[in-house]
Amino acid sequence: MSSEKKNRGIIVFLLLLILIIGFLSYQNAKDYQELQTAFQAEKNQLEIELDKIITDYDNVIDKKIKLSTNLRGKRSKVIQLRDTIKNLQEKNYSLIRRFRKEVANLEKENRELFARIDSLNQANNVLKVENVTVKEELDKQGKITKKLAAKYSNLKKYKESLEDKVLKAAEIEVDGIEITPMKLKSNGDYTTTSRSKRTDAFRLTLNLLRNEVAKPGKRKVYVSVVDMDKNVISADGHIILKDGSRLVYSDTFNIDYRNSEISLVSLVKVNREHIKKGNYLVSVYLEGTLVGDRVLELR
Repeated sequence: MSSEKKNRGIIVFLLLLILIIGFLSYQNAKDYQELQTAFQAEKNQLEIELDKIITDYDNVIDKKIKLSTNLRGKRSKVIQLRDTIKNLQEKNYSLIRRFRKEVANLEKENRELFARIDSLNQANNVLKVENVTVKEELDKQGKITKKLAAKYSNLKKYKESLEDKVLKAAEIEVDGIEITPMKLKSNGDYTTTSRSKRTDAFRLTLNLLRNEVAKPGKRKVYVSVVDMDKNVISADGHIILKDGSRLVYSDTFNIDYRNSEISLVSLVKVNREHIKKGNYLVSVYLEGTLVGDRVLELR
């Protein structure tokens, strides 16, 4: 009887031990499953946070902000860290804690970085607005400048027109030009003739008219006699005219113009052997400007 009780006690003890071991095994399996679930959740969360950081970098690139080499390097490191966590197989919580710390530091750095970028973007936007304002002001000033330039151009043309009128008004006009062929008599006097074979001189008479606008003072008058072959008769010298051309003259004399009318007479002596029938052009120049001409016909 005593032996049977002892065996029953052992059996009961073993049953209790089996139950305890089974319960402990169940509890350990349950705890392990919970740990696996927690590990995977933490891992997934880290991947999500790293994906967000990478997206932030991509958004910066999409905004066409030029990243420095350092920032591009950081972006590559973030991608590398994300891929490392994604491929992590070992259930190592110390690694997860280290990765969690790195991600937290990255998030902090990126908040500061993107805050500076946003600040720069705002500053750039302000500059763009200011540039638009400055451009509008410059355009306005440009239009004003064009208007002023147009007014200046008109005033300049008006001034030049006035100056031309003043110069025109100051020109001394010539009137009463007469050219007469002359024959030298034996007593030394000259008489008129109409025959080329008897012509020993050309007498030129003219009047410089009154002009109160003209500047008074000494003037020089030049007379040029040219035949049909464009030869200058009795050439006496040459001058350069105001238009730059060269004038060979037949006679010259000085006058003192005092804004009153002056009558002038010029006698151009010629060699009758060089005088032929035909037309002769007589031109009168005051200083370097043509003031009148006449055509003489000889028989």
